[in-house]
Amino acid sequence: MQEVDVVTICTPKIKKTTDIINNDNLHKPKDGVRLVNVARGGLFNEESIEKGLKSRKMAKLFLNLFNLKINLEVIQLYF
Repeated sequence: MQEVDVVTICTPKIKKTTDIINNDNLHKPKDGVRLVNVARGGLFNEESIEKGLKSRKMAKLFLNLFNLKINLEVIQLYF
């Protein structure tokens, strides 16, 4: 994972995949990674995503669904 530019998530939302991207594994890709979720909402821990965007660990975030808990001001900076 340390060499990838894009991480794409294509999985159903089940108990094992809820918050699959979180603080425990968001550090694994290189800085500037782009995360793409073409699956369901709830697969990314939104606090971790917000932290990753603010710190520039993540360059871009592409979602088709997300929960409204995430800070929309932060998201607007990176869409």
